[in-house]
Amino acid sequence: MLRLRLIIIVLCLPFLGKTQVHSHAIGFRGGHAGYYGGGGEISYQLGLSDQNRLEFDLGFYGRRKWNNGKGWGSNGFRVLSFSTIYHWVWNIKDGLNWFVGPGAQVIFYDEYYFDNYDGIYLNLGGQIGLEYDFTQLGAPLQLGLDYRPMFLFGWYHGFGHNTALSLRFLID
Repeated sequence: MLRLRLIIIVLCLPFLGKTQVHSHAIGFRGGHAGYYGGGGEISYQLGLSDQNRLEFDLGFYGRRKWNNGKGWGSNGFRVLSFSTIYHWVWNIKDGLNWFVGPGAQVIFYDEYYFDNYDGIYLNLGGQIGLEYDFTQLGAPLQLGLDYRPMFLFGWYHGFGHNTALSLRFLID
């Protein structure tokens, strides 16, 4: 029953309001939390239509392990990631939009305390978020907040996620 309701809601979403997806947007997606640690991404969005776009992100993350009250130790990891997410975008009101879509991510992982998780991983998942388009106020900026859950495949496998704040410059 819950699945049926979800399908009905998703089918009705395109009728919520007219959205203007910009041809190009470039900026930064940062302030990550969750499995990936701290860091950020250089983010590029390519508009495909008025309600669809692709997001490409090049990310740099890392986390150092707290050393039992003795400060930050040399333990931790570094990640270089490439993400591609397909977005469906819907307008809520004026410049406020929400978006959702599936995506994939390739990460190059370097763990510098155990060394048994180093390698290349494929992550599959998606992204959901809110954004505000400031072009109606005369500024070519987009401010967003999103959540990205991913299933990790590789030497280590499981579930990872992050939450991020983004700021992009809109180019049409």
